[in-house]
Amino acid sequence: MYQDSDDRTDHWCAFSREIQNHDAGSALIIYENGIHASYSQNFLSRRSAYRRGATIVGYEATLEFDLAPMELRIIHHRSEKVEQLRVDIEDDGHAGGDLILAENFIDLIKGRARPGATLKDGLLSAAMCLAARESARPKTFQAV
Repeated sequence: MYQDSDDRTDHWCAFSREIQNHDAGSALIIYENGIHASYSQNFLSRRSAYRRGATIVGYEATLEFDLAPMELRIIHHRSEKVEQLRVDIEDDGHAGGDLILAENFIDLIKGRARPGATLKDGLLSAAMCLAARESARPKTFQAV
């Protein structure tokens, strides 16, 4: 969406006093079975330069998705085949995620759905967040 050039509230700098979040964060997660996962985020990309998605590398293929343009790409490792898909959904500012979470919450309350994550999953998520914060201070690895 185009904003007038004299509108100073559009895309404030992540380092401004008005924005009270960190500018970047990363985590390297090593699971008990040896699988590595890395997570990185930064709030420095502006306008159409941003990307929000993931890359999952497997034995047979690599899956990439980008929630900004709603594109999915599958790169097959045993051939030259590359599949590209585009998904059209109603965007609520978080690529439809907020709407899906709200609908699922209502369905849970009304007994029409079961939770997609368990209490154990939630506790593990919280433990990982706390370990990541503790790891960042002395820049050491933390076991979860």
